[in-house]
Parts: sequence; C-alpha cells; structure tokens
Amino acid sequence: MNNELKLDFFEDGPFIKLSRNNIELIEFACRIVDSTYRNSFNPSHENSSGWLIQHYSNGEIDWTKNKESIEKICKAIDRENSTHLSVSGTERTTNKNDKNPANSQGVIRMVDFIFESDKLLGRIENGDANVVNELAKAVKYVSRGNTKVFSKFSFASKLCTYVARYQFHSDAYCIYDNVVQAVLPYYIYRYVGKNRALTFLKGHKSSISQFKDNFDYRGYRDVIDEVISKVKPNITREQFDRLLWYYYKGDKELISKAIEAIPR
Repeated sequence: MNNELKLDFFEDGPFIKLSRNNIELIEFACRIVDSTYRNSFNPSHENSSGWLIQHYSNGEIDWTKNKESIEKICKAIDRENSTHLSVSGTERTTNKNDKNPANSQGVIRMVDFIFESDKLLGRIENGDANVVNELAKAVKYVSRGNTKVFSKFSFASKLCTYVARYQFHSDAYCIYDNVVQAVLPYYIYRYVGKNRALTFLKGHKSSISQFKDNFDYRGYRDVIDEVISKVKPNITREQFDRLLWYYYKGDKELISKAIEAIPR
C-alpha cells in the first residue's frame, strides 16, 4: 500500500480514480474505523452474512432447502445493508395506520421463494443474471385488489453477490445500490467515453436506475463490466463497488458535481 496515504483523483475535481492505490486505501480506512464493515465482510465473524453462508454451505444439505438457514442469511444481509426487506410487502404498505411490526412479510416471502426455487445455487454458481431479477420480484403485496411487486432489486443483487463470493469464491455478481448507480455515468465517461455516458443521463441525474425499474440485472452488470474492462491494472467487480460506495456514500453534493463534470 502507498505509504503516503494519498488518494488518486481526476484533474476535474475530487473524484477518485479506479486505481489499485485507492482500493487499498479505502479498504484499509474502512477496516480501521467501520466496525459494521469489518463484521459484514469478515466471513469469520459469526452471524455475518459471509459466516452464515460459509457455515451452511459446509453441510451435506443444500441450505436453500432449509427455511431456518435461508431466513438467517436473508436477515443478516438485510441488517448489514439496510435493504428494508423485513418491512417490504407488509400490510403497512397499503394501510398507513397499521403500526404492528408483526405484519411484516418481506422476509417470509423471500424465504418461501428461495425455498421453492429449483437449482438456485447452481444458477448462482454459474452467474445467472436472471436469478437477481427473479428474487427481486419475490415480495408481492395486494393493493386495491391487485397483486403488485415490491421490488427488492438491491437485496437480490446482494444475496447473489454474497453467495457467489463466500460459497463459490466467485466474482460473478456486482451489487446494485443507489450510491453506485448515481455516480456510475461519471465513470462510464472516464473509462468508456462521453457519448456512452450521455446515454445514461436524464437531465442532471443518472438514469442507471432504469435497470432496476426494468428488472434488467444483466444490463446493469454489463455496463459495470464495460467500465472495469478498461481499468489497468485490472480490478474486480467487488473492488469497484466497494470503492465507489464508501467514497461517495452520504455525499449527494459530490455525486452531483461528478455528474455535472461530464461534458455535454
């Protein structure tokens, strides 16, 4: 690691490059100051999503066929990432006066969907993008007599990413989250080209969320792969997501400046 502890920036503002030095510095800083980060990404920390996935995958029985195992993993991912699975698809969604948390059905519905899915682990091992789309549609609720989908696209991307990472030691998936999607056009501009970046802008904001809205995980992953394929030395999908999320999280003003820095 660079002993000067100095981040690498582009010349047009405080926007970090996708460099090996930056990746090492961000990861080092997070491990020092962020206990949630240390626990969430440490597969040896009991009850973290990584630990649970490795623990259950070491058994002879497929953990996706055991509802208790599925529930613990889903709750750990939800807790670590604030994906709000536990309160999705509840009676509270359609009845604002209902304050009873016992009505939460999001985790139950996700667990049931995973339990009933065929060959889910094999598909994740193979990097099947459609698994994310299917999981994202697993939580449904009834509104005015109509069944609707409560999209859990971010949660689904995280579950597939963590299972691939901790059970299959694979970088087959990348996480979808609001921070990365919001700043992604700037990195498309920097590493792929201006014209390509402009196709993912709507006014002064990113339109990357279209992939979530359309349940198109393959499209989202392909765009990220376009960017990281241009980075030298090579970086992984995991490193890409972690670097941008930790640097830009909570700083909407900086994200806006990065988007404004794209030439029109």
